[in-house]
Amino acid sequence: MTSRERVLCALKNSEPDRVPYFEHDIDEVIVAQLLGRPVPDKLQLASSVSRSVEDEKAVSRILKRDNIAYLFPTPIFADKGQGLDGRLFYGEGHLRTEADLDKMSLPDP
Repeated sequence: MTSRERVLCALKNSEPDRVPYFEHDIDEVIVAQLLGRPVPDKLQLASSVSRSVEDEKAVSRILKRDNIAYLFPTPIFADKGQGLDGRLFYGEGHLRTEADLDKMSLPDP
């Protein structure tokens, strides 16, 4: 059964060959290891990372995942911090009052 067939079967309340497996976001260190690439350094981990569709397909094949995740980074209005291992963490939010909405700069659709 293909991933598509498996998901459609489950959505029709039928019994697929196995439970569909979905994973939305996988840590960049894990992805690098799965794909046999060097582990990103701390600076890369602390920045916004975007994966190609080909990388997503490869990860899905390796993990037997039934989905391809696309991360569409949205603007985040908060302080960014770096953990001890270089991973990105968000802290204090910048929008607290209605007047703070003027600080937002959103992409033009």
